[in-house]
Amino acid sequence: MKANKIIETNLKYYKQYIENASKEKTQIIVFPEYGIFSPIWPNKSSIFPLLEIVPDASQNVNPVLDFDELEKEQSPILYTISKLARENNIYVVVDMGDLQYCDKLDDINCPPDGFYSFNTQVVFSNTGLILQKYHKINLYYENEYDYPKDKTPKHFNTSFGVTFGLGICFDIIFKNPMQTLQKYGITDFVYSTWWVNTPPFLQATTMQLGWSYVMGVNILASGSGANWFNSGSGIYSGGNVLDIHYNHGYEKMNQMMIADVPILNKLGTKNIIKEIKFLPEIQQNNVVRIETKILNYEENFVSLDIGTVNCRLDYSTNYRGNSTYALVVVDGYYWPSFQCKYCGLFKCSKKNCTEVAKYPVYGDVAFDNIVLTGEFSKQQGELTTFPIISEGYGLSFKQGWDYTIVNDSISSTQYQIEASGLDKTIHNFALFGRY
Repeated sequence: MKANKIIETNLKYYKQYIENASKEKTQIIVFPEYGIFSPIWPNKSSIFPLLEIVPDASQNVNPVLDFDELEKEQSPILYTISKLARENNIYVVVDMGDLQYCDKLDDINCPPDGFYSFNTQVVFSNTGLILQKYHKINLYYENEYDYPKDKTPKHFNTSFGVTFGLGICFDIIFKNPMQTLQKYGITDFVYSTWWVNTPPFLQATTMQLGWSYVMGVNILASGSGANWFNSGSGIYSGGNVLDIHYNHGYEKMNQMMIADVPILNKLGTKNIIKEIKFLPEIQQNNVVRIETKILNYEENFVSLDIGTVNCRLDYSTNYRGNSTYALVVVDGYYWPSFQCKYCGLFKCSKKNCTEVAKYPVYGDVAFDNIVLTGEFSKQQGELTTFPIISEGYGLSFKQGWDYTIVNDSISSTQYQIEASGLDKTIHNFALFGRY
């Protein structure tokens, strides 16, 4: 299908969702990463026909009011979304490709093909104005896009009194930009994602919920519903699930979620953010250690210590079948490109329990009581640790569990998650620490 047909087809779906959201008196709608076109482009030249020149927010461009006929033709995404935002009196966040031409005479870093392409979140106000744009900092094997030179985290204010930070997919793993914005007082995030689920380790909704819980923020997380491998969306408030969706099948599934989200920061952030300083990303060597222990259901605990991670699981279950669960510990540089500490229980997809699954993994064992305790060394620096908890087929638990920091010393931190009386089977139950 030609580029203009791909864009035209998907914008028709966007129109339906924006109009339906407006009818529900929704103030802001967020669309997923790669929602207008999918991530199937092997290089920059292949994605070029789908790119549009996105003006900076400082230019105060309102495409539906300011574009001439040629600009409308060259930038159908910007014009259409601007028009829909204005007509429906709603803020709209979309993910698209930003085209920025350059010249070696003015820019020594200008690519040989003479242009930059960026994976970009664009925010439109309820009047159609381009309010903000953010270039994805942490790309995930995206050869069609360039890494931006300007890595400044971006945020925007709204007429309904909420300031939002922006983030795209893989960004949530790293300190910048989202965690940096949270440190500067941002409590609300619009997050577009085409997550690559890697059972049993990191599922989309488990990462979204864990991040919202630990950071104490609201997240409007819009993910692709393509299939089990690329799916996971939710609306979260301080770790509470207001709405959630995961497509655990093989066929695409669309779902619009609407929720009343509480205001966490009643003072706003207009006077908080003056100058943003990046949080340092700690780099280590490329060594990784991964070990697992298979659960014996007749016992009531298992422990595993490797490197700078001590991990213990206490549990009880009446299950005595053949389904395999394991305790796993990860310490160091882990696939694909980040360093972490991980202590967790999960349903195995293979007998060795260390391979990332190539198919959906369904948790099928219910535990009456379960307590996971992980002690992570601070030897390489301070960690931010998230609870990663999901039921049967990978959807985050809405309730029924507690997360606490048991002990925090100079040398290490001990974390614990606990659950009892759960009425669902467990997919994974883990602690995930990032520097």
